[in-house]
Amino acid sequence: MKFGFGQPVTRVEDQKLIYGTGQYTDDILPGQTAHVVFLRSPFAHARLTHLDLSAAREADGVILAAAQADLDADHVGDVQCQYYVKNKDGSEITKTSKPAMIRDICRYAGDIVAFVVAETKQQAQDAIELIEVDFDPLDAVCDIRAAVRDDAPQLYSEYPNNTVFNWAIGSIDDTDAAFEAAKASGKRIVSMDTLNNRIAPNAMETRPMVAMPDPDNAKGLKIWTGTQGPHGIASQIAESLGMEKDDVHVLTGNVGGGFGFKIFLHPEQLIIAWAARKSGKAVRWQQARSEAFLSDLQGRDNFATAEAIVSDTGKVEALRGSIVNNPGA
Repeated sequence: MKFGFGQPVTRVEDQKLIYGTGQYTDDILPGQTAHVVFLRSPFAHARLTHLDLSAAREADGVILAAAQADLDADHVGDVQCQYYVKNKDGSEITKTSKPAMIRDICRYAGDIVAFVVAETKQQAQDAIELIEVDFDPLDAVCDIRAAVRDDAPQLYSEYPNNTVFNWAIGSIDDTDAAFEAAKASGKRIVSMDTLNNRIAPNAMETRPMVAMPDPDNAKGLKIWTGTQGPHGIASQIAESLGMEKDDVHVLTGNVGGGFGFKIFLHPEQLIIAWAARKSGKAVRWQQARSEAFLSDLQGRDNFATAEAIVSDTGKVEALRGSIVNNPGA
């Protein structure tokens, strides 16, 4: 039986990985690139009140130091949500976007304040230390149930009670009617609450990236990064940079783990693409493990309540659930 359970699958990539002949992002242009280092916010919620990059720009080996104002001056577009559902009542969701770096409000710990490109990684790290930055800390909330209360700190003025959308699926009216009838008749209703904790992906390979002007296309960019969807990443980078999609060439070699989070465009990818174009040089970001925990898209973090109408013989006659989910700041 073709594709049956238990059928052996021919492996195609094992030998080169076992023998160390695979190609990951860090294997691209070794020793031939400038290096990117990011300055990140230590606060979960704060207003950026002061930022001065002048000393960093004068530091040894620095090629480029920039913040969100520099991207805005170059008309770089924000990171956009790629898919919207409709609210339960059929109304459209209010749309927002994510600047690659902090424009005015920091909304999560690790949000990018600024970055430096230097000839060596050490020079970039040293220059980051010269950036002057001040914040006015704001109240923050971490528990998803507390975040939707009236007295919770608000991340976006567009979303009262931090509620982006209220979505539903299934035979909602019939199910609600069945539960009302069950309550009136005294039928057994079983309920349970479940906390699905927040998780941070921890792939063997983090999210390193190399970007450079395309030597075969004067208008183009050539990018190496481990992704789960190079075409989608290329399209989004091209749109934000005002480029033609065909001029952004994203290459993905071997990927040391994906788990879903590498299919999305992260702010660093947009920044590094812009930096390569702005500087005219090949630039590299080697993401540290500790930095990954701060900056990778995370998942789960939801609280669910499930209810079932159960007959005397154990038959489930109706089932409904309600989930409060944290899609991130």
